[in-house]
Amino acid sequence: MQRQKEVQLSIEPVRRPRLARSNWVWPLTACLATVGVDLGTTAWATTYLRSQEPSFMGGVIRLHIVYNTGAAFGLGQGHEWLVEVGEVLILTLLGFLVRNTTPFTRVGVALAIGGGAGNLLVRLTGPDGPFNSPVVDWIHLSFYPATFNLADVALRIGVVVAILGFIFDNRHQRVSERLRVLGSDREGGE
Repeated sequence: MQRQKEVQLSIEPVRRPRLARSNWVWPLTACLATVGVDLGTTAWATTYLRSQEPSFMGGVIRLHIVYNTGAAFGLGQGHEWLVEVGEVLILTLLGFLVRNTTPFTRVGVALAIGGGAGNLLVRLTGPDGPFNSPVVDWIHLSFYPATFNLADVALRIGVVVAILGFIFDNRHQRVSERLRVLGSDREGGE
């Protein structure tokens, strides 16, 4: 007769520690790098592309200046102050959402914040003054309807990464909760 070992399943719920400063190093670095790259490439584009419009890969990629006073795809043109206030509100909301998330999600949100902040800084410090300055878009793809800049790229990539992070983080929490409930049911049933 063999003795069976009793296995106890004990799963504790995931408790997230309060965010330490070290949890913000990569997201803050990603955010600041995004703003810096956007401001640098915008300065380069406004200088270099003033006199030329180079294209690459048989015209698939074309570099030319477009001054965009609206938001994505030119939405909100003529209402610059509303676009800027909306950007500030969205960036603030993203900052609050990132507080209790995984590092993957934090970096995604940081890229989105960096992209939005880069565009906002250009709008607020541009030559036409706050609430009147356009964003400088300078990258056009033949198969994409809008011209954009690197802040827009970071913003879109960041949003996708953050959404994936939220989805997988919520899935992990649900699985952990189910295992915890399963473990408490086994203990209570014996």
